[in-house]
Amino acid sequence: MSNYTEGALYRVYDRGTGTYHIYERRSKLFDILVAEMDSEANAQRIVDCVNGCQGINPLAVKKMYDALKELPRPKSILEDASYTGGDVPKKWINDRGFFNDGYNQALRDVAKLREQALTKAKEV
Repeated sequence: MSNYTEGALYRVYDRGTGTYHIYERRSKLFDILVAEMDSEANAQRIVDCVNGCQGINPLAVKKMYDALKELPRPKSILEDASYTGGDVPKKWINDRGFFNDGYNQALRDVAKLREQALTKAKEV
């Protein structure tokens, strides 16, 4: 057997049968056979998906999704200008302020909402 993969699940190739085995690591003493299949790609996908989800609290996924939906979408002064028909007088630009100031504020808002999302993920 070869092709050892780190994580809760790992796959090995059985030269005797020509199949891929997926094992779940239970302890230092033994592992449990979870699946056997002919496709190396499918076996690796299963292992990667399960191992990639380690540490995610399934009860917090909905809360995280709702918090992430609140993230502001950056909007440029040019995007705003497109609503005016493309004719952008200097007064309009001055009234709207500098794009960089708004962009930097949006980055601070995103960082704040990111922390809220991470906090909600840890709650449940």
